[in-house]
Amino acid sequence: MATPALTRSAFLRPATIAGWTRDDLARWSSRAAAAGITAAITKLDAISPEFQAVLAADGIAAVGAFACYSDHARPDELPGIVRPVGIDGRRLSAIEWYRGAVPGDSGYEDALVERLRAEAAHVGVGMILLDFLRWPGHWEIESRAGGHPRAASFDAATMSRFSSRIGRSGLTPRAILTEHRRAWDDFRAETVSAIAARLAEVIRAAGAEPGAFLVPVGHPVRRADYGQDAVDLARSMSVFAIMAYQQMLRLSSADVLALADEITDSTQARVIAMTQVSADPAYAGEWDWGPPVDPVDLAAHVSALDAATRQGRLAGITYFPGEAPLPRTDLIATPRLEGTS
Repeated sequence: MATPALTRSAFLRPATIAGWTRDDLARWSSRAAAAGITAAITKLDAISPEFQAVLAADGIAAVGAFACYSDHARPDELPGIVRPVGIDGRRLSAIEWYRGAVPGDSGYEDALVERLRAEAAHVGVGMILLDFLRWPGHWEIESRAGGHPRAASFDAATMSRFSSRIGRSGLTPRAILTEHRRAWDDFRAETVSAIAARLAEVIRAAGAEPGAFLVPVGHPVRRADYGQDAVDLARSMSVFAIMAYQQMLRLSSADVLALADEITDSTQARVIAMTQVSADPAYAGEWDWGPPVDPVDLAAHVSALDAATRQGRLAGITYFPGEAPLPRTDLIATPRLEGTS
C-alpha cells in the first residue's frame, strides 16, 4: 500500500462520517480536493471500502487513526481496562468527554493488539496513526497555560509493576512523586514505547506506515506528563502528528514550528502539524475548544505552516475538524510567523 501524501490533509470525526450519506461525503471530497487536500484522517474502524472509493475519485487517500488508551468512542470495552487513579487512591473523574485508560495491563494490551490487527485487516490503508498513545490526561484542558495533568495512575496493578521494577515495596504515591520521580517517569515512558513497538509491528504487517499523535508541549514536559518520549517512539514510528490546536492551547505559528523543530532535530520522523480551523459550538458542541477562530488569523497561521512545509520544516498540515469550512489562504499576501516582526 502506497504511503499517502500528507502535505495538506483533514481529520474527519467518525461521528460526522456516520451521519453523512454517500452524496454528503462526495460533496465534501470535491470541496476538499479543490482546497488541496490529499488525505483524510479518521478512525480506522470508520473507514469502509465505499468511503475510500468516494475519496479516491477526487485523489484523496484515507489514513486510519487507532485509539490506544481511550475508549470514549468505542462501542465496547476491551478486557483488562484500568481507569486512572489519583494520589488519593480514588479514580480520577472525567474531564469533559475524557476519562482515559492506563497503559501496562498485559490483558488489555494483548486485546489492543488483536483489535488493531482485526481493524487493519478489514480495510487496507497506507498509514495508521496511533491516537491516545499516552498516560492519562486531557491535555486540551489540563496543559493550557503551562498546566499539567493530574498525577496518575496509582492503581494497585501499576504500583505493583513499578515497585517490582525498582525493587522497592510499600511505596506511596507521594513517595513515588518525590523520592522516585525520575524512575517513575522512565517507567511510564518505557511502558508507552513498548506497546507502540508492538502495535507498529501489526501496522507494518498490514502493509501500512506507523505513526502517532503527540501532545503539543515540549519534549521534557511531554515525557514527564504523558509518557511520550518522541526519541524512543521514533524507533518504531516514522510519522508524528503534533496536535497543535492553536485555539485550545493558545499556540502561535512560531510555537508550533518550535515543537516541530524539536522533534525533527532529535528524530528521523516526519512531522505533521494539526491545525484547528474552528472553535464554533456547531462543531465543538459543549466542549471548550478555546476562543473563536478569526479567519484572517487562521489564514496567516496556515500560510506560515504552508511555507514551513515548502521549506521542509514540516511534512504537512492537517485541518481539524475537517468537516468545518476550510480556511481561506487568499486573505493574506505574504506568509509570516505569528509572534515575529
